[in-house]
Amino acid sequence: MKDFAALALNFKTKVAELGFVFQISESGSIVSVHKSFEKGNTDEFVKCDMNGPFLISLVPSNGGSVWGTDGGSVGGHSAVTNGNYYLKVSGAKASFVKQLKKL
Repeated sequence: MKDFAALALNFKTKVAELGFVFQISESGSIVSVHKSFEKGNTDEFVKCDMNGPFLISLVPSNGGSVWGTDGGSVGGHSAVTNGNYYLKVSGAKASFVKQLKKL
């Protein structure tokens, strides 16, 4: 059995270390990470686009989707233009989310 308390603490710690914040949807099935940076700063966008997928990979999920303002889509242009990077994962495991909410 997975130790969801430890996984949640590790996720929260890594998010903070990399200067991101996280959010849990009202339904509890979507976890997102966000980081703001200077508008037009492509170097900062690249750093976000390297760290965001790493952070999302720490969220145990039931085979959900990953989407956001990453470099793999037109959303990347939006992120650079607005200075906001978002990445979300659906299907987050309820036991993980429960522990994350306790932190």
